[in-house]
Amino acid sequence: MRDHGDLLWECKERKGMMEARKHLVQYLHGFPGVKEYRTQLVHVESPTDIHAVIARIEAEHPTLLGQKISGANPESLAMSWDGCPVD
Repeated sequence: MRDHGDLLWECKERKGMMEARKHLVQYLHGFPGVKEYRTQLVHVESPTDIHAVIARIEAEHPTLLGQKISGANPESLAMSWDGCPVD
């Protein structure tokens, strides 16, 4: 989630945050308390906001978050984004 938000900011700044709002909530499908986290994520304005929400999730559900993201491959996700070069 952090990498996704950071890359969207790096590539598209404010427009990237508007895109992040709809994408980041998908990472939390099935999480306990997802409604509250979703409400926070749909209002992010910067990567700092995203990191704050993630820090809260990590504090409240450390093992569950780790299980949900363990199969993610940030490089393959980045390669699929239009307009954002992958180093």
